[in-house]
Amino acid sequence: MPKKEETAAKDVFLHVSTQHLRPDQRLEYWRSLHGRIEIDAADAEGAKDYRASLMRYADPTGVEFGYATSDANIVGYGKPESDLVIVSVPVAGEMLFTTRNDDRIRVRASSGLTIVNGVELEKSRSDGFSHVYLTLERTHIEAALGIGAGMLARGVYSVPEDGLTRMLQSHLQSMALHGDQLDANGAMIATKAATDLVLGVMASQNAQLVENAGDLTAAACFEAASRYITLNISNVSLTADDVAQALGVSRAHLYRLFEQEQLSIGDMIRSQRIARASDILRDDPGRPIKQVAFMVGYQSAASFTRAFRDITGYSPSDFRQSLVERLI
Repeated sequence: MPKKEETAAKDVFLHVSTQHLRPDQRLEYWRSLHGRIEIDAADAEGAKDYRASLMRYADPTGVEFGYATSDANIVGYGKPESDLVIVSVPVAGEMLFTTRNDDRIRVRASSGLTIVNGVELEKSRSDGFSHVYLTLERTHIEAALGIGAGMLARGVYSVPEDGLTRMLQSHLQSMALHGDQLDANGAMIATKAATDLVLGVMASQNAQLVENAGDLTAAACFEAASRYITLNISNVSLTADDVAQALGVSRAHLYRLFEQEQLSIGDMIRSQRIARASDILRDDPGRPIKQVAFMVGYQSAASFTRAFRDITGYSPSDFRQSLVERLI
């Protein structure tokens, strides 16, 4: 087996990918990273050139955070080690779960916060699926909340939206975006906060957790679109078609959802680019403007400067200077 390519930000969040290997080695490498489940490509062609990437962090208690994307695959949950709970925020694609009772439950990018109990699953089949997730031992949850297996017996749940659920989704998304800026202590604190939010969500919902049958509300779809845009904001060519495809809806349907919110998709992409740029300008005052532009999806400093001024009234340089002056 080739040496695993793992680059670390401050030796905390690991970034792994199959792209550095020969095509015929990639699937086996990906399997080696996921010893608790059984992974196979969805078809013979996919096995010849399997593409996947993962950002992850495991804290000392065994809780694991990750942001993963991969080609179509089939996952088996037959191992004893599969007795785990995955709290997932889907970002793109879809996954079809089959439970031990032969129920089939589909999770899409717009399904919202989803809780998966591995011990109740037979297999899953994904298609271009990517998600931000937190993995916990089922026994950890039961010990913390006093909840027996009955609460998780149905295998896959879509958690109803409320303030706490949205806070958890936002926190996991922020870990994917900003995790590389954390040192070891910061990563532990962020993961502990995510774990506490998971336990809080499960305690507050308890019996209200409902099986995800694939019926998506407009609000859930809009929230999913916002998450997808935020996590892909550095993509220069990000379009409405990309967002619609990730959510599994038509472009016309996506436009209608945004019209209901009195927004356009272009407006949201631009506003999120500028919001992210503002954070970078504030948190990393020494970074060149051109680099900031590339990081938030602009091909040139000039186009970035125009967009930034249109939304904030300042050029990026003036905005940064105003922050410095406030500190003096």
